[in-house]
Formats: sequence, C-alpha cells, structure tokens
Amino acid sequence: MATYWSGPFLLLGLLILLTPSCAVQVVAMTPAVFFFGDSIFDVGNNNYLDTIAKANIPPYGINFPGGTPTGRFTNGLNIADFLSMQVGWKRSPPAFLSLARRDFPMRIFSGVNFASGGAGILNETGIIFVLIESVSNRNLYHDVVTSTGGNDIMQNLNPSNPLTPAKRTRWSRLLPQSTRHIYSGGPRKFGIMGMSNTGCIPSQRWQNDTGGCMEEPNDVARRFKVVMTNVMQDLSSELGEMTYSCFDGIHLPPVGFAEMDTACCGSGKLNGERPCSPKTDLFVKRTDYYYWDAYHPTQTLAKGVADSMCNGSPPSVAPINFNQLWRS
Repeated sequence: MATYWSGPFLLLGLLILLTPSCAVQVVAMTPAVFFFGDSIFDVGNNNYLDTIAKANIPPYGINFPGGTPTGRFTNGLNIADFLSMQVGWKRSPPAFLSLARRDFPMRIFSGVNFASGGAGILNETGIIFVLIESVSNRNLYHDVVTSTGGNDIMQNLNPSNPLTPAKRTRWSRLLPQSTRHIYSGGPRKFGIMGMSNTGCIPSQRWQNDTGGCMEEPNDVARRFKVVMTNVMQDLSSELGEMTYSCFDGIHLPPVGFAEMDTACCGSGKLNGERPCSPKTDLFVKRTDYYYWDAYHPTQTLAKGVADSMCNGSPPSVAPINFNQLWRS
C-alpha cells in the first residue's frame, strides 16, 4: 500500500505526458498521459494480479460515478484522475492490465496507467523502475512527472527488515540514475512528487500510545526531501536542457477537514488497525475526512493534492508548479 498524507504522500509514481505533436491526435491539443506508481495512482491494475493489495470491493468506489469499486484505493477518484483532468482528460487513462493486447499499440499513444498498489523504488519493494526503463526505451514521451517511494519506508521501518545504511544509499541513488536514463530518451521536463509526513497516517498513528504521529518515518521523509532537492538541483545544472518541478507534501496546509487523524473506513483505533472492507466502520460524511482508509487519501484530499501540485507555490511546489512546467 502507499502511504499518504498529513502526512503520507508517498507513492512511487510516474506521470508521462506526450505533447500533441508526438502523439496520435485522439483528443485535439490534449497530451497523452502515462502513470507509473503505487496505490495512490492505481486505477485497477491490481485487480488482475495475485495480491492481497486490492480495492475492488465495496465500500471502495462508493463516490465513483455509479458507486462501483474500480480498483482505486479510495472512495472515488484518485490523484491520477485529477492530474489527468488538469491536462484535459475526463479521468486517468485505463489500467494497463485491463487492455487487450490488440488495444495496447493504439493506447500507448493516447495514455495508459501502469501504477500498481505496493510498488516501490527498491527492487525488494516493487518493480516500478523496470517499467520506467521499458517505456523509456521506446522514446515515446517528452515530459515526465515522477514521485518517490513511501512503500519503501513502510516496508523497511520494522525490526525484521530495517532500513539499513546500504538500502538508504541505494534508495537515494535511484532517483538521479533513473532521471538521467529517462532524459537520455528525450524528455526535458520533470515533475517530482516528494514525500510528506509518513508517520501521520492512521496505520502509523494507532501504534502510538498518544495517537500522535510516529517520528521515525517522518524523519526519514524529511531527510529524503533534502536529498531529492539537492539531486534535482544538481541534475538541472548537469543536464542543461532539463527543467523540473518538485512537489513537497510536508508543507501542504492541512485545512478544510473536520477529521485529520481517523480514517473514514476501517476498524480498531483510529480505524487504522484493520483494512477497509464491507464489514468495517464507514462514516457517512466522507468529505470531512482526510484519510479514506489506513493508508490512502479520500477523494476530497486527492483533488486538493492535485490542485496544489498544479497551481501551488513554494515551499509546497518549487521552483515552478506542474502547470507552469507543462506549459513551459
């Protein structure tokens, strides 16, 4: 699962946009979009995988058009949907695994969502950078938005599988390595979606006797923010034609929500101990909640995050926002 907000914005996501000059003109002047990431972006790929990380059961999707579970890890639309709307689409392109083989050659020029719940940066966490390399070898895209990996934090901050110095080093090297690799394929615009306070999501808070945030994952997220900022500044100097935007969820103002600590759906302390399911608690006023389940944002928060990424200003997003990046 990805972790999110207040918190937890930790996905490992990649949004690729093709400019109309390079894409099949499916929608006039609308760029093709490609998402790579974890459950924050997943729109149904995990429905086709042998994994326990699924969101194709009620009450997931209760606010999606038709009230149908789609595999999105929230009550309605997710961040991938709202980002796609920002560039002219109705919602995210379809999940890759939902496409028949005969459909993929055409879809690759209009948009595909490759995100899968549970993906990460480290090989032992997920497979995202294998997908990045596969697509970059096709020289299909011009503009890239990428984000970094909360699943790696969550899966490596425990006594049985600690986040060792060696893992930290590999983790911090993957971002510049992958960025250089993608840059060599043609893209010149990079949007980086950074982490937020991972220790503040319900799955972490309930483990604290006070119900407050857990400091260790928050500290890791803050230190990674420094690494990410330095890496992107260095790469921008090294790769002369590169422009970029970095989104920092740590500074996103937590406003407009009546409930910031407890998940809308789940059970146990703060609804964070057990997964959301048809048998767990579900609050009616879903727009009041920051978190949908123990890990993920509500549709309302997802919209706010996408708006901040696209229209915000420093320190939340810098040196320019995503809309400025896409239009530059």
